[in-house]
Amino acid sequence: MLETSQLDKLAAPLKWGFLADNVLLLLQRRAEGEVTLNENEKDILRGAIEFLELVQAAIKNLNTQAAISGDLSQRVESLTLYNYVLQSEEFPVDQISDLLKKLNGTLQSWVAGTAFDQKECEPLHLFFKAISKTTLQESNELLTPRPRLSVPG
Repeated sequence: MLETSQLDKLAAPLKWGFLADNVLLLLQRRAEGEVTLNENEKDILRGAIEFLELVQAAIKNLNTQAAISGDLSQRVESLTLYNYVLQSEEFPVDQISDLLKKLNGTLQSWVAGTAFDQKECEPLHLFFKAISKTTLQESNELLTPRPRLSVPG
């Protein structure tokens, strides 16, 4: 049985991992020729935009050494998401900010109704595949039972 603290730790990788998986499924449907977005798909893209913006906020605040705005839980989440990007080891650290801006712009235009361009899908696919993998690894680590140490005496 999982303890409450373990469930709390599991919430973020599951939430963002499911989002990454949903983005990948949406991109796959686009590759198969589906053209129009329904509201559910727009919500998935809005969630992806939120992910990117939270990571961008963490980078901005770390680069300026300014206090991260927002409440504590939002700051922790922002840094957690940035950590997922770094853990993936797929993206050069000095290029992450530019990549996030590009991906965000693509998603924003799709939500606004701009047609999908297949060559714009590839960077999104690579990014969210890496996030999916990283969050899955973290979830597995959190779900793996650890031996309990007993104190003699």
